[in-house]
Amino acid sequence: MGMVWERSSDGGTFLEELSRDLSGKARALAEFARRDALWRRVAAGERAVSVEEVEALIHARHARMDMFQLDLLSPGWSLLLELFRTHLQGRAVRLPRLAEDARVPASTTLRWVEQFYAAGLAERIPDPERVAGVLVRMTQAGGQAMHTYFARAMPGWIID
Repeated sequence: MGMVWERSSDGGTFLEELSRDLSGKARALAEFARRDALWRRVAAGERAVSVEEVEALIHARHARMDMFQLDLLSPGWSLLLELFRTHLQGRAVRLPRLAEDARVPASTTLRWVEQFYAAGLAERIPDPERVAGVLVRMTQAGGQAMHTYFARAMPGWIID
């Protein structure tokens, strides 16, 4: 019984140290359970993130660029985030608007969107408001890939 009350080198008793250790393990176990539940939801086709969370991430990226007056954004990732936002909102977007919202030059946007098409992440659809117009929208496979990415990356929530 003496061991329980004796002070250790950091000034705590055995029971206090055991309590801290078990608390840390309990937090880790809770985090594993949360991540497992998230993975199960994503595997079942549910959303890993909301429109608001993606918008907050986009806003943070733009604020970082504005604050440091440097282009700290990756054009491809900025465009993919914008497409994902429109996907979560259930809409498609015109290329000029996508470029503007992502803060990416039009020519760069076109190159990246072509890569998204080739990778099956985005698709062209007819623009109902313009005869020869085209809209871009994220495919279901692209949306699922983004949800899977966010499910993996969310625990630290520092996503570049």
